[in-house]
Amino acid sequence: MTSMSRPSITICLGGLAVLAAAATATAQAPVVMPGTETHAVTAAANGVEYQIDVALPAGYPTSAKRYPVFYILDGNLAFAHLVSTYRELRINAAFPELIIVGIGWPGDDPSIYTPAYHANRSRDYTPTNVEAALPGSGKAGAFLGFVTNELVPMIDARYRTDPNDRALGGHSLGGLFTTFALLSEPGMFRRYWIGSPSLWWDKERIFALLPEARARAAHPTGRALLTVGGLEAELMVPPMKRMAAALKASFPRLETESVVYPDEEHLSVLGGAMSRALRVLYARPEILIGPADAAAYAGLWRSASGETI
Repeated sequence: MTSMSRPSITICLGGLAVLAAAATATAQAPVVMPGTETHAVTAAANGVEYQIDVALPAGYPTSAKRYPVFYILDGNLAFAHLVSTYRELRINAAFPELIIVGIGWPGDDPSIYTPAYHANRSRDYTPTNVEAALPGSGKAGAFLGFVTNELVPMIDARYRTDPNDRALGGHSLGGLFTTFALLSEPGMFRRYWIGSPSLWWDKERIFALLPEARARAAHPTGRALLTVGGLEAELMVPPMKRMAAALKASFPRLETESVVYPDEEHLSVLGGAMSRALRVLYARPEILIGPADAAAYAGLWRSASGETI
């Protein structure tokens, strides 16, 4: 009995060894997001190297169309999240096709939010220097110069973009920078997602940019959505509400909305806020029709796949 059992044990172990080797080989292959490209770009504005990720719409290779572009900050963290959310929304074909561009920094640490990553965003996303709080902060002007004078022209040259339809979005310090860009370069973007913005930065100095922005001949136009989690407390919620009210009062051609998500905090709010941003910023206009027209379209309809609607 013993001698007969040994071969089966040996075979089983051999099979496990093969499976283990196959699992190891499979684990070494990285997950790749289809339809995306990555570029390394060193900015002339500040000498910093950036990782630029680009997601193209499914119809891009077979069309000659030009597409709106959504630039998302914190690309290392937010790019894949935004692209996945967008592609799910695209299942409903009523949602427009977009090119999505993630702006991040080189790095392969799976934790992403390393000390180097923190230093990069602290430098690039803050408009004023508060050395005691974040050493090296206050370089948002140089970063905005890179985005407007280098990155956007590069994307427009490489891809079929619609230069009249750009969006910018960011969360936390990225939301602070998006507010800074809206008030500083009103003609560059026409859609803005300002997520959980760190408007508290430097004693809320960002509010001081409002009078200068109002005094300019060119005002921001398009749409803006400001979001925050209800559990983000006094540091975040009231300033967001005040900024939303100020933008709405100051710039009538900027359709401004704001949402406070109950029971969500600074990080948990991201999923819902990104989805809402896409749906609000790219909402199609509603057309009101009279009862007679509505009656002409009401009834049972059969879809191409056979369902009755």
